[in-house]
Amino acid sequence: MPPEITSWHVGTNAELIGKCAALGYLHEGDDVLDMTFGLGNFWTLWMPTALTYDAAQDCRFPPRRWLDAFDVVTLDLPYRLRGTPDPTFDTRYGCQEKASEQDILTLLVDGVQAAITCVRPGGYLLVKCADQVCSGRVVWQTRIVEDALASPLVERFDMPPSRPQPPGRRQLHARRGSTLLIFKRRK
Repeated sequence: MPPEITSWHVGTNAELIGKCAALGYLHEGDDVLDMTFGLGNFWTLWMPTALTYDAAQDCRFPPRRWLDAFDVVTLDLPYRLRGTPDPTFDTRYGCQEKASEQDILTLLVDGVQAAITCVRPGGYLLVKCADQVCSGRVVWQTRIVEDALASPLVERFDMPPSRPQPPGRRQLHARRGSTLLIFKRRK
C-alpha cells in the first residue's frame, strides 16, 4: 500500500525548509543535524539555534554519540544517476567522481537508514532525492527511500530543476526537480 501524501509544496531548498518550519516540522529550539556534504544551502532563510553540520563524516557511519540525539536530521546525498559529473556544480557536494547507478542507490539507502538512527523517537528525517530517467527507464528514488525506511510518508516537497537542458541537446523526457521527503520516527 503506498504511503499517504498529505500535501505538495514547490520551492528552493531554503524556501522548503522555511515551509517545513511553518508547518511545525522544525522549531527554533530543535537540535538539528545536517548530514549533507556541502555548504548548508538549506539554512539560508531559516535556521535553528542548535545546528550541527556533518560535511566530513560518512553519513553511513554516524558517531555513536549521535544515535537518538537529534530532533530533526536532514540528508541531501548525491543522487544524480545520469551523465558525466559537472565539476562546477558537483564539486560543491562531493560528488565530482563518476559513480555507477547502483553505487549511488546503495549510498542513498544506506544513508537514510543510518540517518534515521540519529533522530530521536518522535522526531523527523528530511531526505532530498529525485525520481529520474536513467538509461531510458524511470528510477523512482522517492519509492526507494520510502521502502528503505519502511515508514509512512508524512509530507512531500518538490523543487524545480536546478540546471537547464544543456545547449545542443534535445530534451527526451520531462526535466524533474528534486523532492524533499519528510519522515517521522516512531516513538
